[in-house]
Amino acid sequence: MRNAIIILLAILTAPSLLLGAEWEEHGVTVVSTGPSVTEGAMRHALRDANGRSFAANYAAYPDKPSRERAVALKDLFFGWRHILPERLEFFFAADGTYANMQTTRIEWQGENLRPYLPAGLAFHDARGELYYRFRIVVKDTSYKLDGKYSDEETLLKEIYGFIRAVEEGKISETDLVRYRYEEPKKEAPKKELPLRLSAFVLGNYLTPTGDFAKIFSGGYGGMAGVTLHNVGISMHDKTLFRVDLSLAAGYWGLERKKDPDPEVTGEVRSSYVVPIIFTARYRIDVIGALFVAPSLGVGIGYHSLCYSKIVANNRRETCEVGEWAPSLSAGLMAGYSLFNDTLMLMGGADYIVLFERQMTCMMFAFYIGAGYVF
Repeated sequence: MRNAIIILLAILTAPSLLLGAEWEEHGVTVVSTGPSVTEGAMRHALRDANGRSFAANYAAYPDKPSRERAVALKDLFFGWRHILPERLEFFFAADGTYANMQTTRIEWQGENLRPYLPAGLAFHDARGELYYRFRIVVKDTSYKLDGKYSDEETLLKEIYGFIRAVEEGKISETDLVRYRYEEPKKEAPKKELPLRLSAFVLGNYLTPTGDFAKIFSGGYGGMAGVTLHNVGISMHDKTLFRVDLSLAAGYWGLERKKDPDPEVTGEVRSSYVVPIIFTARYRIDVIGALFVAPSLGVGIGYHSLCYSKIVANNRRETCEVGEWAPSLSAGLMAGYSLFNDTLMLMGGADYIVLFERQMTCMMFAFYIGAGYVF
């Protein structure tokens, strides 16, 4: 038993140990792993042999050249003389590697430049070329500086020169326009739809089709059930779409056909179905409180059907069904919400296929009803 536990733990920890080993070949140790600010990615806290900490954020494990480049940039940044990194984060993307840096010191010509750079420094490495682009605040106005990085001294000269030029009015307002910093446009957060529970009742009118229509002309019944609204369907921690899930049960009585098929006699002793159906609906808002919702369903039902039909040699055979059998359905609902989505009026139709041994029973189930949302 003890050996089995050891083997299981080894299997579970093998992937993380492997990834850690691949970073360690660059002289870096994985300290911890946790959620990243980048959606779908993980943040890996790293430390090099000199005790310098930084982090790598990625969804897919970066290849060896990308890891090597990140480690080289880390050494470059920590090797600066006038800029002292405090927090260094790398973000691996398809178009290159991004580096964001908070600093404890940025000095040039004996002046502290850190107050002018409240968001720190940001870099983008693409195809082995390093570019900078970051926000700089001078005289309570945000600007952006961007360009190709060559060395620390040149970068500091650019920063210091721009600050002096703006403060001393050496750059015209026209020229300053191209430096104006615009906050990245953020998409309005999508309104999170809360889970809600409703109860509903429906009245049904049934129209048999196919061979089932040779025996029965129609039917009536009703159903009642509950619905869980706004259930999120997710993948990779991202909600793809939301559906309403319903569970309903009821009773359907079927009417004998007045003018039956010649092969079917008028002897129909019992004809009812007790359906239990689980349905998923995708709600589409049309206008105002009006909506439509296509649906798919699976279910099981108790079929009690007894009839007779003519078989070979003009012989009459009684077909009697009294069993539970599966069903599939597809349909479309139209609805209207009242009183701040508290009361819903609904109507629609489902095409239902009931699988029983004697015959596949196919029919349209039209319905109208109402639901109360809690």
